[in-house]
Amino acid sequence: MEIVVDAIYDYRYLLTRGYPIEHALNIVSLKYSLDKKQKLFLYRCVHSKQHAYETKSKIVRDSSEIEGIVMDFYNILLTSIEVFMKKEVFLCDDCLIRDLRGSKIHADEVPFISTIFSRIANAIKLIGFKKVIVVADKNISYSMEYLRLFTEIMNSYGINCYGILSKTTDKDVIAISSENRNIAVATTDIVIIRNALRIYPLINCMISIYRDEYRIFDVSTILGEDCSSYIDKKCIDAIDK
Repeated sequence: MEIVVDAIYDYRYLLTRGYPIEHALNIVSLKYSLDKKQKLFLYRCVHSKQHAYETKSKIVRDSSEIEGIVMDFYNILLTSIEVFMKKEVFLCDDCLIRDLRGSKIHADEVPFISTIFSRIANAIKLIGFKKVIVVADKNISYSMEYLRLFTEIMNSYGINCYGILSKTTDKDVIAISSENRNIAVATTDIVIIRNALRIYPLINCMISIYRDEYRIFDVSTILGEDCSSYIDKKCIDAIDK
């Protein structure tokens, strides 16, 4: 996908000036003749300066400050698949890593799910979280099977993991995080982020730990956002373990 840098600047400018997202997106899309994927990239990865600042202020940079995380299951899983499959992901202006894929798990990805679950579990173990609540969308095919396998793998790593199947994932994740300030949310979903008290950048941490060859486009640097300090020191220390 070709990245139109001027479109990034213009879109952020309009959002920061208070333009509604849809209006700003349409203006920039028409000006630069953006395709569907380029528009999705702007929507997911570029925000107003206020939003970027507020999101970064919620990011937990020291995992010892919290007891554990509540995980937006498919949000984390799908981005983890993209990273594992060496597809392009994006370091956005709020210092969170996102992808541009849809919500469906493809047939050629299924054989790698168990391995990806183990990578997530190992990262969480290295970070040191003992408590993880996982909320999965009940409406997605095979959710129960995936959630059961994930909790089994997490438990095998010595992590206390509790899974919830939900018809209202966003609402439940927000509610759980609101009830306990010692639990951060692991997600990149904008709706959840706006309502969550604390966010844990799990995908960023996993990339730091595993140091795989991956394809990442850095939006934050283009917009002058320094994300170097928004990473848990334990993720950096875990590289040597």
